Amino acid sequence: MDELWEEIETEKQLIEKTLAELEKGLQSSERSYLILAGMAALVHNIYNGIENIIKRTLVAKGKTPDQRSPFWHQDLLDAAVEEKIISQEMAARLKEYLSFRHFFVHAYGILLKPEKLSPLANNAARLWQAFYTEIISAYQNVRK
Repeated sequence: MDELWEEIETEKQLIEKTLAELEKGLQSSERSYLILAGMAALVHNIYNGIENIIKRTLVAKGKTPDQRSPFWHQDLLDAAVEEKIISQEMAARLKEYLSFRHFFVHAYGILLKPEKLSPLANNAARLWQAFYTEIISAYQNVRK
């Protein structure tokens, strides 16, 4: 097994464990700030894992993301589309999570709104499955 695949599979395991914990939060009827902040952290972790996979795949294709730009997270998604790692549709879906990531990193947890977090949390598993399908295809293309 090669290094890129091992890195993808390591992230996959972590993301899937995170999704399992997020599901527990979604099943809970409690929506205190503490629960919301925990769920938000898990959604953030899932997105970070996806970004890690994209970064590693770009590097495997000989493209090193420039992380010095203040817009490098968006640039990463753009590069992933350009390099055919993800589809434009996937990039649009991920952009919602990128926007949330920005909010999560720069705002107070008490400002979290359940109506904004819930759709992201509820769709995280479907997003992951769709992303993973695309990344397997991209991995196969990198290895050709």
